[in-house]
Amino acid sequence: MAITNSDLTTVSLNGEGTFDVLMSAVKLHLKGEYDSGRIKGTEYSSVYLGSLTQVLGQSVQFLLEKEKRSLELELLELEKELAQANIEKVREEINLAKKQLELLILQLPKMEAETLLLQRQAASQLLQDELIKAQTCKTQAEFDVIVEQKSKTAAETGFINQKKVTEIAQINSAGVDAASIVGRQSALYGAQASGFERNAEEKVAKLLIDTWNVRRTTDEGVSANSTNRLDDDSVGRAVTKLMEGIDA
Repeated sequence: MAITNSDLTTVSLNGEGTFDVLMSAVKLHLKGEYDSGRIKGTEYSSVYLGSLTQVLGQSVQFLLEKEKRSLELELLELEKELAQANIEKVREEINLAKKQLELLILQLPKMEAETLLLQRQAASQLLQDELIKAQTCKTQAEFDVIVEQKSKTAAETGFINQKKVTEIAQINSAGVDAASIVGRQSALYGAQASGFERNAEEKVAKLLIDTWNVRRTTDEGVSANSTNRLDDDSVGRAVTKLMEGIDA
């Protein structure tokens, strides 16, 4: 319950609010002190005001604490109700679990029979798979034999064709792979023939150059020119051609 103004005071000297009741008691005590002479007239007002402030603060604190206690009690009551509801829920869940267990026990023989049937079906399927696998292996083996025979025939045919090409290459190098033995032999023979020709050319050139050197030695008027091709341009072209010939 929320605190109202009437809980604090009913705005009456003889009110029933907390502040009213406490102030009535304070007034009685102050009157007794005043009548006995322990509080003088000049002190009475200050004591009264101090008591008024303290009583008002205590009254408010008392009501707030009272409201707090009330709310805590309501919270405890709600928690109690919630706990009770949870207990009931757990009981219902336990009862449901028991019923499900009883149903499962009743269904157990049926489940065992179905499991046995599935096991037998699996064994039968496994046997069929093994039979199919054996038949497949047999068919694959027969196929492998056929493929091997076909490969053997193809290899023999290829060997005969290659031998035919080799025999033809002995008299005609047209169409022969340059990387093959016959192709390399043919290239070697060609290189040897080219070498013989270049060697002959070098010997002739050396002979002619030697005669020019002799004439140059005996006659300083003899010069290297474009006619005898002993000038620098001609010599340079010859050296370039020579370097190209040896892939340098």
